[in-house]
Amino acid sequence: MDSRNWLSDRINSSKPHQDRIWKREINDLTITARTNGRGIICSEGKEYIDFMSCSYLGLERHPSLSHAIKESVDKFGVQYAAARTRAKCDIFDELEEKLNTIFLNSHTVTFNSVGAAHLAVLPVLGSGELPGYDISPKGIRWIVDKTTHASVQILRGILEQFGGFERISFLTRI
Repeated sequence: MDSRNWLSDRINSSKPHQDRIWKREINDLTITARTNGRGIICSEGKEYIDFMSCSYLGLERHPSLSHAIKESVDKFGVQYAAARTRAKCDIFDELEEKLNTIFLNSHTVTFNSVGAAHLAVLPVLGSGELPGYDISPKGIRWIVDKTTHASVQILRGILEQFGGFERISFLTRI
């Protein structure tokens, strides 16, 4: 196996697990509802405890956040599709200002996804131009776990322009 082909490596290493999940029919679920707790209800009517979600704090179900989002959609629509360097909704400024009061002596920037954050921040970090993050005169070396989010893996060619890029397994096998 070519160690530089990270996607093929990842697919092949997870294939036996995915095959078992497909056979048990607990993959490619269509969720029709969520329960008040950690449960999800699927199209065939079965209820499962949700261990798949990346929402670790469960804030998307918080009543205050839900209410604020409904107000925002009424005010701006589902999405204001423009580069933030051209125009942005005032709620982003309000959010970032509130976050700056929590994280003292910082300047917060919000992103709509982890992939967008990686695309925006990592090349600036590698260039040495991210304020507050000095890069050694020797340059930067990216050490990335083989299971790191795909948005970082896809950036490999760009990140290598600033320094070495090494994929390793952070997991230790016993």
